[in-house]
Amino acid sequence: MSTTLSRQTFLRAFLLQLVVPFYLLCDSVYAIECKSGGREEKVLAWLCAIWILLGLGAWLLARDRFVERTSNVVFGMYVTLFLLCLLEVGVRINARFFDHRVLFFKSNTKQVYDLTPWYMPGTSPHITLTTNSMGLRGPLPPARKDVYRIIAIGGSTTQCAALDDSQVWTQILMENMNGMQSKYSVWVGNAGVSGATTVDHVYCLRQRPVLSQADMLIFLIGINDLQAALNFDGASTQAINGRVAPRCRFQT
Repeated sequence: MSTTLSRQTFLRAFLLQLVVPFYLLCDSVYAIECKSGGREEKVLAWLCAIWILLGLGAWLLARDRFVERTSNVVFGMYVTLFLLCLLEVGVRINARFFDHRVLFFKSNTKQVYDLTPWYMPGTSPHITLTTNSMGLRGPLPPARKDVYRIIAIGGSTTQCAALDDSQVWTQILMENMNGMQSKYSVWVGNAGVSGATTVDHVYCLRQRPVLSQADMLIFLIGINDLQAALNFDGASTQAINGRVAPRCRFQT
């Protein structure tokens, strides 16, 4: 009697763990059908389907000695699921309380880096990266009335984190424009943030008054949007990027 009961309990436990891949399969298929799922969701759907088929197939092929042959496997599955749950909790806690992604940098900072061990052609082995009181990379605008203000907005190709302040293209643009004419004093600020998408930039325009003070905005954008589109196999990323941008924060 006890043996029969233990077999039934084990069988219930085995079938119960198949609920996890079934739920993930349904969730992935729903995301794909709603055009919000990308390559990862498709891979996950296939893996969950294989998981379910293998589980049911093993049960059908080894009914007589199913408990003896699969007890260790089922125990390992439950340990794995428990560890994945802990990992999920840790990721959510990290995303909620320790998200360091920013859309605007802290003002009045100076960071010095030695990139000699990771030096690549075209980059600076020694870097000084400064931000002014406006939270922009580069100097403050001159205290003159005839200043023409330009702010560059974009991702890593605008921020140029691997280049010294003196070598960033926004600094070079400012120097060249001032050297070619004397009618206006041209100032160029750098609002680039690595990894930012066009949705992030629109959010910044709405939330940061300093950007509306410019006479001209230069946008160097697209590569991060392309990467997001590739991750979603060309499907629209507007909805998910729109949810992510407000969760990012500004350093002050």
